[in-house]
Amino acid sequence: MATRIDSQVVSVLGAAGLSLTDATNLFRGPPLDVGGVPDDCVFVTATGGPAPQDYIDGGSGPTVKSKTALVTIRAQFNNNQAGYALAENCLDALHKSDPSGWISFEVRESAPNYIGVDEQSRHRWTFNVEGMIKE
Repeated sequence: MATRIDSQVVSVLGAAGLSLTDATNLFRGPPLDVGGVPDDCVFVTATGGPAPQDYIDGGSGPTVKSKTALVTIRAQFNNNQAGYALAENCLDALHKSDPSGWISFEVRESAPNYIGVDEQSRHRWTFNVEGMIKE
């Protein structure tokens, strides 16, 4: 069975002591504006990755896959500082993680990228995560 990077990121963030709870304020997929989704929350979207590579033996064994995810942190307009702090804490938690089964698991930025406000004037930050795994 294939390992999903978005599920791994959600698992790490949910266990990081950041008051993030799966399907409450921590979601798999792109940012949503539907009932029950709070303004202050985190979204984890699987974004693909480079082509798979055969592992050593030319194709008869496992394949190495590099999977990527975009983490988006959203905060109310009057909650900019707390939103940025959450974005930094999420980045740090993922940077320091070493999830079992992954060859490598890395954050691709040193700090969250501020991408402005959305249609409801909520602040947003993003960063990318890449994990390499044999499947």
